Amino acid sequence: MEQNPNSNSNPNKYNSPNLAIGFLSTTGVILLVGLLSIPAQPTTTLADGMTIIKGEYVITVGAITKNDEELVYLIDTGAQKLNTYRFDNAKKQIELIQSIPLEEMRKQATGTPDDQKQKPKGGKKP
Repeated sequence: MEQNPNSNSNPNKYNSPNLAIGFLSTTGVILLVGLLSIPAQPTTTLADGMTIIKGEYVITVGAITKNDEELVYLIDTGAQKLNTYRFDNAKKQIELIQSIPLEEMRKQATGTPDDQKQKPKGGKKP
C-alpha cells in the first residue's frame, strides 16, 4: 500500500510551509491584539515648563488658556519686555497677544506706585 505524500497521515507534518504559515498566523494575532489594546484617542502631550535661554532671549512654554491652547512667553532682556504669543490654528500663524515692559512688572510686584517715591527711613529731618 502506497502512501499519498499529501495525506494528513504524514509523520513529518511540521515541514517548512506549515511552520511558516503557523508562525505568520501567530504573529498576525499578536499584532491584532496589540493594535486593539491601543486607545483610539491619543493623549495630549504638553510642553509646560520647558525653557530655553539663547543670547538676550529667554523662551518658555506656559499654561493652557481657556481655548485649550499653549502660550509661549519670550523675555527680551535687551528691550526689557515680556512678550506673550499664541498659535492661531485658523490662520496657521503665531500672534503676539501681549507685550509688557519688565519695569512695569517689577513695580507691580514690589507694590511701588509710579507717583510714590521711597521715603527715607529714620524719621529725622536735617
